[in-house]
Amino acid sequence: MKLLVLGECPDFRSRMRFILECDGHRVLEARDALAGLQRAVEDAPQLILVEASLSGLSADWVRGQLAEEPTTRAVPVVLVDARGVDAAPSPCTAELIAAGLARPRSSCRSRVLRPAP
Repeated sequence: MKLLVLGECPDFRSRMRFILECDGHRVLEARDALAGLQRAVEDAPQLILVEASLSGLSADWVRGQLAEEPTTRAVPVVLVDARGVDAAPSPCTAELIAAGLARPRSSCRSRVLRPAP
């Protein structure tokens, strides 16, 4: 599955990449909201993981922009609170994240933001 990880923190992006690639997913990265929107349109990911602590443009703003864009409207967006994400992969965590059904790690919070109708 092709995933986009959008986060300002390089450590967040690298840890999410490690966890997801260990489970065989293709991971794209963006370091801010505008770069993430551009990558989402250009690269058509199947799921977008957004770091909750984005400064400037919020994760909810990103979700709204993705919902307005015809090419990204149906892509699930998962908001990830990265506190506590560690580099140890879990056998099923990445698949659950990829499906938009679980949090990245037990000490993190996530919620699936469904595309706006």
